[in-house]
Amino acid sequence: MMDDIYQINVAKTEFREAYNRGDVDQLLSVFEEQGFTDLSEGGPSLFEKAARNKLHEHSELWKKNSSGNWKISLFINNADIREELGGQASHWFLSQEGYENARSSKGS
Repeated sequence: MMDDIYQINVAKTEFREAYNRGDVDQLLSVFEEQGFTDLSEGGPSLFEKAARNKLHEHSELWKKNSSGNWKISLFINNADIREELGGQASHWFLSQEGYENARSSKGS
C-alpha cells in the first residue's frame, strides 16, 4: 500500500513540475492514455485521445507585476463562442458575416 501512495505522490510531483515549466507533454504523461475522461465545466465530455488533445488547447498571457513577479493575466481554455450583449451578437472577424452569407447563397 505504501508503494502505491509513494507512486501517486511521485506522479503528482511530476504533474506540478510539468505545469510549472509549461511542459505539456510531460503534463500529459500523468494522464491515462486509454480511459481518460475530461468533464470540464461548460464543455462537452471528452474521452481518451480527444480528452488528452484538449489539454493542448489553451492559451495564457504572462505579465510581470509591479513587484517583479510573473503572473498569468489572461487564460483562455474555451471554445470560440459568440457573445451576446443586449441582443447583439459579437463579431470576431470583420469579414465573418460576409463569408457566412456568401456560403449560404452559393448553396441555394
